[in-house]
Amino acid sequence: MPGGPPAGLRAQAHGRATAKGNLEAVLESQARLELDRVRLGYADFKVGNKQPMVSPVARQRMAVESFTLEGTNTEFSRPGVRERSGALDFAAAGSLDLRLLGGLLPAIVRTHGRLTVDAAISGTFRLPAHRRGRQARRRRVPVSRAPHRVRRDGGPS
Repeated sequence: MPGGPPAGLRAQAHGRATAKGNLEAVLESQARLELDRVRLGYADFKVGNKQPMVSPVARQRMAVESFTLEGTNTEFSRPGVRERSGALDFAAAGSLDLRLLGGLLPAIVRTHGRLTVDAAISGTFRLPAHRRGRQARRRRVPVSRAPHRVRRDGGPS
């Protein structure tokens, strides 16, 4: 984030990483990240992982096998894979408390309610494709000096 993270934003992770391979052929190496504790917080809002986050990497293919955050008004999972070719296949499902969004994006102020997400991303990082939808429940998201516009239905314009 330009200028650093917003004041009051806290993050913590604990786990282990392993790797094997040859430095002369690092792109053919394998690695595995297992985080048994992931916590994010902003002001009095806190979320943490429901089960360990597991992410193996093998021959330039990276997967997120399990990752679910839970907390007040929040249960959000995001499994997926980035193939060796660059192809993406990520899913995102669940509900997010909008206070976390306010902590990550300072232009969004006085957030209330939650955002329900059921989405999938395919394509590549350079040309991603979004499938499925999103829906805000009891939302109130005033935007202050934001560099973007928001349509009436809550989607980007």
